[in-house]
Amino acid sequence: MWTVVYIASSEIVANEVCARLRHEGVLAKAKAIGGAKTRTEYQILVMQSELTDVRELLPTLLHDALNAVRDGTSGGAAL
Repeated sequence: MWTVVYIASSEIVANEVCARLRHEGVLAKAKAIGGAKTRTEYQILVMQSELTDVRELLPTLLHDALNAVRDGTSGGAAL
């Protein structure tokens, strides 16, 4: 079962977070949420079986991912 672990504010951030999770060996995917009248955000989902590991990784991973996007050094693949 897939579980939401983060809501990304943009596709670029979602790509970077997913790429970093995958680099750590975590199966991750992003799902766009919102509609035409609202700003699109992206759910970051991981398998429930990996949730304990992801909870340990997430604070540092998010910090690094957001800095990479801010600095323009993001290397995340497209969704």
